[in-house]
Amino acid sequence: MLRSIIISLSAAWLVFECAGQASAQPPASSVAELPKVNTVTPVKKGIAQKTEQPGRIEAFLSAPLYSKSSGYVQSVKVDIGDRVTGPKYDAIGTETSPGQPLVVISAPEVEEQLRQSEAKVLQAKADARQAEAAILVTRAVLRSATTQVDLARANTQKADADVKRWQSEYDRVTALAQSNAVTAKVTDEAEQQLRSAEAGRAAASAMIRSADAKVAEGEAGVAKAQADAEAVKARLAVAEAEQRQAAVMVGYLTLRAPFDGIVTSRTVDPGRLVHAPNTHQNMPLLTVVQATTVRLFVEVPESESILVENGGKATIKIPAIPGETFAGTVTRTAWSLESSNRTLKTEFDLPNEHQKFRPGMFAQVELTVAERKDAIVIPRAAVLTTAGTPSCLVVGTDGLIARREIQLGLRTPLEVQVISGLKIDDQVIASNASAFKEGQRVAIASKN
Repeated sequence: MLRSIIISLSAAWLVFECAGQASAQPPASSVAELPKVNTVTPVKKGIAQKTEQPGRIEAFLSAPLYSKSSGYVQSVKVDIGDRVTGPKYDAIGTETSPGQPLVVISAPEVEEQLRQSEAKVLQAKADARQAEAAILVTRAVLRSATTQVDLARANTQKADADVKRWQSEYDRVTALAQSNAVTAKVTDEAEQQLRSAEAGRAAASAMIRSADAKVAEGEAGVAKAQADAEAVKARLAVAEAEQRQAAVMVGYLTLRAPFDGIVTSRTVDPGRLVHAPNTHQNMPLLTVVQATTVRLFVEVPESESILVENGGKATIKIPAIPGETFAGTVTRTAWSLESSNRTLKTEFDLPNEHQKFRPGMFAQVELTVAERKDAIVIPRAAVLTTAGTPSCLVVGTDGLIARREIQLGLRTPLEVQVISGLKIDDQVIASNASAFKEGQRVAIASKN
């Protein structure tokens, strides 16, 4: 009885243990289940790569004003914050009115140099008038000498005629004397008249030579007078140049506004001795800025510098102006990178008619460095990088994973542009791609 009970209990325990072991074995279907992955297909859409960088605002124009001449400050007519007016120009760029006086410097020695130069100009002009008068005198002498030449030549012609006349008369009388038709005395008188005519002709020739010499002398006098006049004109030109230089130096004694703007610094008071730059004066006396338009400078990192182009769009935030955003456009770049930090200086011109932006303010700039339409785009998480080569994992129709090397284009924090390496209908593993390997068989859990 007891034995039959023990046997029954043993049989029941064996059945219970077998049942427990049977329940611990996994079903055949769960052993064969494949890993599941989430995939996406590349999307054709627009993508814009942006960079967010700090920036600084500067005045569009800034002019530190120094004293060109040494002297004592006579008066300072402006102070910081004052608005000043610059010079005005006509349509062809000629200055019609000078800039507003800002600082007046007293330098008597510079003003004395101007007076001396003005006196030299007056003296040179008097010398020039005297030289012109000398030219007139020498030309008159030359004309007189020329007249004497003409008179001498006329006398020579008359003398030639007399010689011919008396030569003929002498020949006739000599022939008559041979036939005893006239006395020897008549012959001697005819010969004397001939000799007198020949002497008159010689004197007339000498007068021609003398008059020619006077003409040559007159011509030399005219040439010398003209040369003297040219020398005087040169001295006058030098004197006038010195006068202009002295006048310019006197003009420098009044510092004027270079353009319409605002005085932002002042380091000088009346009575102070100031010097020309590069000697003792290192600080500008005043600084004037023009801020109706301001410059916003941004340093773009080397990795994105090649994408920056004029006309690129940006969104600008100014911490000092909370709650507002401003639109900007790239106006110009330095093209070359700064050697110190390998960045590209990029500049925006911002209208500032209402004087909202002030030089020295900081800004946060979100710059669109590049934008593409109809780009092939995948999630950034789908990209793997091995030895510097980007790739992604693609699930084929047979469920096997294949690795595709890809060429990337623009990037955003969440997406990247694929230039080559993918087809538009590829199933790309979009998340946790590093957990899978090429050749592995998987099942697609969801598609996006």
